[in-house]
Amino acid sequence: MKRFLTMTVLLSAWAHAATPPSVQECVVASGAGQEHLKQGALFSARQELELCSAPSCPQVVSADCTRWLEEVMAAMPSINIVVRVGGVDQSRALVRIDGAPWLDRLTGRPQDIEPGEHDVTVESHGAQRTKRLVVVQGEKNRVVVFELEAGAAPVSPPAVTTPAAPVPGARRSVAVPVLFTAGAVAGGLGFTLFGLSGKGRLATLVAQPCAATKTCDPAEAAAISREFIVADVSLVVGLASAVAAGISWWWWASQPEARPAVTLVPLGTSLQLVGVW
Repeated sequence: MKRFLTMTVLLSAWAHAATPPSVQECVVASGAGQEHLKQGALFSARQELELCSAPSCPQVVSADCTRWLEEVMAAMPSINIVVRVGGVDQSRALVRIDGAPWLDRLTGRPQDIEPGEHDVTVESHGAQRTKRLVVVQGEKNRVVVFELEAGAAPVSPPAVTTPAAPVPGARRSVAVPVLFTAGAVAGGLGFTLFGLSGKGRLATLVAQPCAATKTCDPAEAAAISREFIVADVSLVVGLASAVAAGISWWWWASQPEARPAVTLVPLGTSLQLVGVW
């Protein structure tokens, strides 16, 4: 997996390098590089300035970017991690910077790092140690030595367990009662709105002269009839939902309240969170 990701990054970088940046990309990278440089984000600044310093960029842009890139490289600090287990130098060790994987092999060569405060953690032969470093801008080839004892694995904190949760099927779920309650409310609103609308339209139709001669538009009479039918259906649905909501709320109140069960299980040099919610 690691080899696949490395190959993907290399192919992506090669494809990016094979396509010269446009004038607009050069200008945008130049501005972004300056901003990152002002903020002390040297890695981001280097990435942008390497782009806009390409020969394909306008000469005035590439010249400035090349000069700024030199400033970034001069300011970029570097550290050299040395891990010894039982006094013996190690070439294989897992190194994390601020919790993120950084190196899995030690070559004896310094590695660039952002200036500032960092927590550096190394793991080797079942032992682990963390140091807090304050890396100064422009500091080069700083050697950081970790002395470990073989097999002195870090003590994992004890598992913390809360009371077990009830069986998932017996948990209190408010979704069903709320659904039926919403149905009851919707049915009541439908009955009220369509009933009042139909009643109003019927009163208007009866007040017209055509009502006495029974010559009113049949379509209008049919529309009024449909509104009364919808009102009746809404009433039936609302009443049924109200009954179901009452039963559901009674059932919900009779169920035990679920409490999450969470367990922290030691897993090597880390903790695994296991639980039921």
